[in-house]
Amino acid sequence: MRNFFSLINNEQIKLYSRFSTWSMYIILAGIILASGLITFFFSDGLEEYGDNWREELQAKNEEYLEMQAEDEVFGDLYAYDIAKNEYYLENDIKPLSYDAWQFALENAGLTMLVSLFTIIVAASIVSSEFKWGDD
Repeated sequence: MRNFFSLINNEQIKLYSRFSTWSMYIILAGIILASGLITFFFSDGLEEYGDNWREELQAKNEEYLEMQAEDEVFGDLYAYDIAKNEYYLENDIKPLSYDAWQFALENAGLTMLVSLFTIIVAASIVSSEFKWGDD
């Protein structure tokens, strides 16, 4: 069992000594940071609802209905927000404010990118071991 842990330690050292591993970490961190900044600066859904949240949701629905009527191409995109707000109003549920958990749920697609990076790094390690005949 001790040999197994030393093998895992050796592979970790190989993994983190490669420039490609650190560059992929940096790329992923940059994508997450850019996504967070874009969400923070360009999203209008970050407001926190106060005590009169029902009136705020009704006003939002009226605004969405106006935008839906004006925009022929992308008007149907507002239907989801209208239905969600109507659900909140009908069931007397105060919408949650936008937080880190909501951000994580919206960006769950980044797991595909992490998987892709993992496959690339693993393939490069295996190919280099095959090329150099490492044990």
